Amino acid sequence: MPLRIQKSKVEADPKSFLIQDGKLLLFYNGVWADTKKKWQNSKEKDPASFLKEAEANWLEISKTTP
Repeated sequence: MPLRIQKSKVEADPKSFLIQDGKLLLFYNGVWADTKKKWQNSKEKDPASFLKEAEANWLEISKTTP
């Protein structure tokens, strides 16, 4: 299944994180997915591309309420 970055807020798992380019990245790990594993194992994009897309998505969704 291709990895897609969803444009929605979810609970992050504080035990599922990475530090990339000096940034703390928190991931969802639950019933629907382990997004850290998908982030690390994706053959679609490199982590730098994901980070750029995630930052753009955060700017958009951070203005919404949970």
